[in-house]
Amino acid sequence: MGWLAADLAAKGYRVLTFDLYGRGHSDNAEGVDHTHELFTRQINELLEGLGFGEDKFVLVGYSMGGAVATIYTAQYGHRVEKLVLISPAGMPLEYPLAAKIGNLPYIGELLTSNHMFKYFFTATAKESFVAPHIESEFAEYIVGLSHFHVSKESFFAALLSTLRHFPLNNAMEFYERVGVQKNIPVLFVWGTDDQMVPYSGAEQALQLIPHAELVTLEHAGHAALLENCTVVDAHIVSFLEREPSDYGYLYKNLTFTVPTNLRLFNNFVNTLSF
Repeated sequence: MGWLAADLAAKGYRVLTFDLYGRGHSDNAEGVDHTHELFTRQINELLEGLGFGEDKFVLVGYSMGGAVATIYTAQYGHRVEKLVLISPAGMPLEYPLAAKIGNLPYIGELLTSNHMFKYFFTATAKESFVAPHIESEFAEYIVGLSHFHVSKESFFAALLSTLRHFPLNNAMEFYERVGVQKNIPVLFVWGTDDQMVPYSGAEQALQLIPHAELVTLEHAGHAALLENCTVVDAHIVSFLEREPSDYGYLYKNLTFTVPTNLRLFNNFVNTLSF
């Protein structure tokens, strides 16, 4: 979210980013099931701790964070002004074999403690997140990010708990509850080559939230937010700046074809360290 956050801040928005429990630089919630209640409570406790009171805000979620943002909006819609969902989880999908094994008690813990599995996790990250045409610099960034997470002992504990207790592929009821809150504008951004959260979920999501808008990124993978940061950023800023009266059929479904030689992400990636 770093690129998007920096650009929004430069445009005058007050921006807050944070890592969910067990991800990034956040500690794991040891001994606690990683349910959707845990993550929505994290948002409320964070806002309360920072003194935001009952102020309304725009909520932006990516991947699993998209499911968390949707669930939060379903439960606390009175606090959400607009909702942006980038390649969001929560639609029905078939778990890969490794995830199915991870769901098994004790077996998952044994598997994820194995160095060969950690190597496999890192080696497959590039194919899972990055569209085939994206240049190697970005792919190496994804690999580096995977190494960073694997190096944390708490990461796989959080991941296994999430697989077992969070509705990663079964959050449709929450999308439907957002769909009836027509006063909250919703924007979907989705890549057609997404291997983690397939683009077929976009059609299902729009059925559940009929008033939502969809930006389709042709040939973009799961990491569309970084692969096409300038394009995604522009669509999100346009969405945020529009007045309520401007939302409607003109913006219902926009398609952007991604060039195969984009280098837009390089300046951002080269500034990161793990």
